[in-house]
Parts: sequence; C-alpha cells; structure tokens
Amino acid sequence: VDNGRPVYRRRGGVKDRDKDANQRLETFLDGLRPWPVRLAAIHRYLQPQADLASFSAFLRERLPRGSLTDKRAAELYERYGPGKFNLNDQGYVARVHPLELWLLGYLQKQPQATFGEAVA
Repeated sequence: VDNGRPVYRRRGGVKDRDKDANQRLETFLDGLRPWPVRLAAIHRYLQPQADLASFSAFLRERLPRGSLTDKRAAELYERYGPGKFNLNDQGYVARVHPLELWLLGYLQKQPQATFGEAVA
C-alpha cells in the first residue's frame, strides 16, 4: 500500500473524504471514459452482490443510449463476476490503479474511515 498512497492522493482521494459512497463513485467515474468492459469490471468489483438488473442499469446510465444489449450486459455480468479476477487484474481491465479501486471499495464499506485507517 505504501507504493500506492501517492497515486490515490494525487488523483483526489483525500479531497473525497467528506463525500458519501455514491458521490465518491461518481467522482471516480467522472474522470474515466465510459467503456462497457471498464464499467463492468469496476461495478462487479465494487458491488459483487448486485444482481443483473442493477448491473445493467448502472451500465446503461453511463453508456450511450442503445449501445448495450441485454445479451451483452449478461455476458459482462458473468465475465467480470466475483472471483473471476484478482485485484490487479480488475484494475488492469478497468484501466485504473488497483489501489484506487480497492480504496474506493473499502470506503464504500467503511464510509467514516480516514485515509490513515484505510492504509494502516
């Protein structure tokens, strides 16, 4: 984690400490190009228990209208499900630093945690 601290600090993790989980996720996603695979990897890592309907809704909210079929959504849901990839691979697929993804997930589960608590 020590090697990753500067990465998340530079990208704004510290300034997000007063935001709730949804605001943090939106801030995180605002800086990314919305590709289906990328969004799928992020969502399935952060919300592994989510059902196909909420996963599809998440993707459709962020992708151009009509660009995601039900079949493609189901394929992505299955392909990037829990246990399919380790954290490094999830980060690679999502094109984000794995520690950013991990920290975002940690702060969703522990919203009151400080940065110091997260990396301790």
